[in-house]
Order: sequence, then C-alpha cells, then structure tokens
Amino acid sequence: MLCQFDGMTEIYPATAFAYHGCERSVAEKILASSSEELKESNRRGDWLGRGAYLWENASCRAYEWAARNEKVKEPAAIFAESVCDVVSYH
Repeated sequence: MLCQFDGMTEIYPATAFAYHGCERSVAEKILASSSEELKESNRRGDWLGRGAYLWENASCRAYEWAARNEKVKEPAAIFAESVCDVVSYH
C-alpha cells in the first residue's frame, strides 16, 4: 500500500521484525510447515493478555526468554517479518 494522506490522517506501510522464543522442536515444526502457526497463550496472568508473544528487533531477548522458561528443554528463537499499516493522526 502506498502512503495516503487526507489532511488529518496519514496511513503508510511499515515493516516489523520480530522474534518468538520457544522450544527448538516447536521452531523446527513451524519453519518446516507453511500451515503451522504459533499457539496462542491464554493463561491467567499473562503479561499482555491472550496471544502469541514476539520481541520486536530483539532476537537475543526472545532466546533468553525461552532459555529461562523452566518448561523449555532446548531453547530457540524464530524470526517473523510483518508489513503493517501505520496510522498517524495530525
């Protein structure tokens, strides 16, 4: 999408680079399949609520999260790139 501007609102595309920390076997399964998706976390007390957590521009932080998680035996981090529309109000 190209940039749009109506005098009050500007909409433009932006690319986000993010990383997800997880078990290595989960990362391999996601990378090997075009239909595999991240599982949504839906636990009580989740930091930001329900969803899949990604660290923007922070591969080390995603890996560290996985390494510190007691349930993860072999930590890994996978990369995701997403193009989003950014809305700016003037």
